[in-house]
Order: sequence, then C-alpha cells, then structure tokens
Amino acid sequence: MKTTALITAAALAFCLGCSDDSGTTQLDGSLLPDLGTGGEAGADQGTSDQGATGDQQAKPDTKPSVPSALQLVVNTLTLPKSGTQFAVDLDGNGKKDNQLGNILGALAAFIPAKNSPQSQIDAQIKQGSLLLLFDLLAKSIVNATTLTLKMYLGADLDSNAADNFSGTEEFGISSSSPTNLSMPGKITNGVMNAGPGTMTVPIPLGTTPTNVSLKKAQATGTLKSTGLTAGQINGAIPFTDVNSKLIPAMATMLNDQYTTTTDTTLKNLLKTLFDPNGDGKITAKEITGNLLIGIFLKADVDTDGDKKMDAMSVGMGFTGVSCKIKGT
Repeated sequence: MKTTALITAAALAFCLGCSDDSGTTQLDGSLLPDLGTGGEAGADQGTSDQGATGDQQAKPDTKPSVPSALQLVVNTLTLPKSGTQFAVDLDGNGKKDNQLGNILGALAAFIPAKNSPQSQIDAQIKQGSLLLLFDLLAKSIVNATTLTLKMYLGADLDSNAADNFSGTEEFGISSSSPTNLSMPGKITNGVMNAGPGTMTVPIPLGTTPTNVSLKKAQATGTLKSTGLTAGQINGAIPFTDVNSKLIPAMATMLNDQYTTTTDTTLKNLLKTLFDPNGDGKITAKEITGNLLIGIFLKADVDTDGDKKMDAMSVGMGFTGVSCKIKGT
C-alpha cells in the first residue's frame, strides 16, 4: 500500500508540474517573423557523443567575407522544468512545443537534485567538459540586417577550466565538432534572432553530455560587448536520434540511480515504475513503456512539411561571455 501511495503522489506531483510555467518564456511563436519559413541553412552533419573537448582541432571552413562582430562561449544552460517553459511554435501549427521540458519534469520526481540533469550540465560547463561556442558574423552587434551565426563544440587550449569565462579566453574547435553549421539571422536594437537552421546541442542525461543535432533550430538573445544574456535555443531532435541516443542515455541515468541509491523508498518506487520484470536493471525498452515518461517520448514536430511528426521539440535558456575562437 505504501508503494501504491507513493506512485500516486509522484504521478499527481508530475501532472501539476507539467502546467507549472516556472521561469519566463523568452520567446513567443513569432520568433522569426522576418526570416521566413524556408529551408534550413547548414548541412546536417553527424556528431560524436563524446564531450565537447579535445586537443585536436578540426579545420574550420574558409574565412568569411564579413568579420566576427562577437564570439561567445556558453557559460550557462538552463534546462526546462515543464513543457511550457522555453516553448515556441516550431512548425507553424499554432502550438508551442517543448517535449524535453515534459520529460525532465517527469524525471524530477525520481532523480535527487544533486544528480539532476541541471546539476550535471552545470558541473560539465564548470569543469570545461562541455564547451559550446558561437561566432556572430555581422557588421554590428547593435543593428545588422544580415547575420550569420556559426556554432562549434569547443576545445580548452590551456586545459584550465578556471579561466574559461574570463571574457578573453581563446578556445580551439573540438575534433568532434561539425564545422559547417550556421544559421541566418539579424540583429535589431541589440537583440539577435537567428534561424531556422541546424545546431548541435548537448543534452545532459548522465556524467557525459549527449550531443544531438537540432532541426528547425532557432537562437535568440540580447547582445553586449561582453557577452549575451536572456538567450534561448529551440529546435527539434529527429526521432531516430531520440531512439538511438536520448532514450538509452535516459535509461542509463535512471539505472545508475536505481542501482546506487540507499533510499529504500526511492529504490522501490523506481523498481515498480521502471523495472516491472524485477531483473534489477532499467532498460531503454522499459523507459519507452513507462506510463509517466513514455507518453512524452513521441514526435511532436514536423520538420519536412509532410504533415507527419518526425522530431521531438527542445527548448532551453542560455547565456554566454565573450571569447576568441582560434582559426576563425
């Protein structure tokens, strides 16, 4: 009876969490009114699941005709706590999307704060194992009718994470980073709007970030010479990547919690919800079959215009500080 009561309480808490718009949504559905809804810029290139570091550097493409107005390293990534936080309408169907928020809201009932995805991503950024770089090619960071936003996974050249966010640090480009990802955009009164395009982002479900490629990606933020504030990233993970990367990473994270926790109540709850066959481990199949999380592991965005949902929506906040990117 205790276990049944716990499951009911967890389910009720989760359902209430889904409607909790914690945090302010930075964008609305009209993120890119002047950029149109045409094809995506940049080729979709596969990425490694390893952390965004490394001594070797991939050679970037040829130097652009427009110089960099600002180069940034991301110093915070804020994950959504619900499906409404950081949500935007990605495919023009009138519905704001952020399935990642729904999933993380559900997981919060089973993962202690110290082991949460947000705690993991904070640690990875602080330790320098997760470095996301942006290069803004524009004539000005105040007003520019034409912007090209280029994105890289970074390499810490001096292997000293303590100075990564000094504002003057120089980074290399990781050997695992795509070098041809870019998005068109513009800057109006110091506010950047870029997209749609393709972007590589890390999803923290464990001690090593899982890098995924976002379709219909968009990025916005308020610019100043020292960095970017009030930033937001949105896009959709192709469902093939959800199945091959996201769900296995989620199973690993929950299984680690299940096999190491000393909290008997939590262990019994995880066993009841995610280990129905009682074999002592949580698998990807048991994640997709779970009633609380499985309902959100579905495609909710149409990325190719065929009116069939083929990707899962993602939205998160971010900030960045100025830096130098070697070789650009």
